[in-house]
Amino acid sequence: MIQKKRLLALFLGAVMLCVLLSGCGQTKETKAYAFHDVYIGAEYLLNNHDRSSCEDMYLNEDGSLTMVLTEAQRKHWANPRQVEAILLPLQMMGVSISYHQDYTQMTVSAPDGVAEAAAPMICNFAWVAELYQVLNGNESWSLDVTVINSDTGQILQQVTLPDEELDWSFIGQ
Repeated sequence: MIQKKRLLALFLGAVMLCVLLSGCGQTKETKAYAFHDVYIGAEYLLNNHDRSSCEDMYLNEDGSLTMVLTEAQRKHWANPRQVEAILLPLQMMGVSISYHQDYTQMTVSAPDGVAEAAAPMICNFAWVAELYQVLNGNESWSLDVTVINSDTGQILQQVTLPDEELDWSFIGQ
């Protein structure tokens, strides 16, 4: 009888130790981050998130997006290297996108006729810069965007987001 109790106590102790070491018994601290300009499409984000990517995500009355994240989730979202896979098809089309080290400047270079295909990606990369800046503590983020025709060297667009908007009229040129 004593051996059964000892085995049961040992088993329960092992289970509790596993729970404590795995973090299952701990509460997750979260923080809310507000994004006032979402360049990838807030509806897309709302329809394609799950609990592993964020604790909660919702649109506010003013049109901003709020993400509630744990620290691990924040680190995942704030990782600008996630978009490197998107770069490969663009590079094959002759498009290059480069960021300044702190993600406050972005230069896009595209040959004639390819800028149109690259336009949605410019928005995605602007969103990456916003994520990086806001999730690293810069609520008043900004991104200087320069779009260059790589065939002619002509600057097609030079704006500062979110204060100015990209004018896509250069696509037809």
